[in-house]
Amino acid sequence: MKQINPNKAAGPNSISLRVYQRLSLVLAVPLHFVYTRMFRRGQWPKQWRHSAICPIYKKKDPALFSNYRPISLLDV
Repeated sequence: MKQINPNKAAGPNSISLRVYQRLSLVLAVPLHFVYTRMFRRGQWPKQWRHSAICPIYKKKDPALFSNYRPISLLDV
């Protein structure tokens, strides 16, 4: 978690990456437990299957929909 770029956008839960960095010592063990259990069971929370889709302008006429590309913002 210390290697996360804190300047990246937050996902749908709106939790800043700076929060994860600053609380990394407290969150590391509980998150490890949760992720290990999820991988063993093969189950993920439904909320984690969603993303925020944001259009990013590419080139030429900004009025045309085809001149944008989608990016998905996921929760960290």
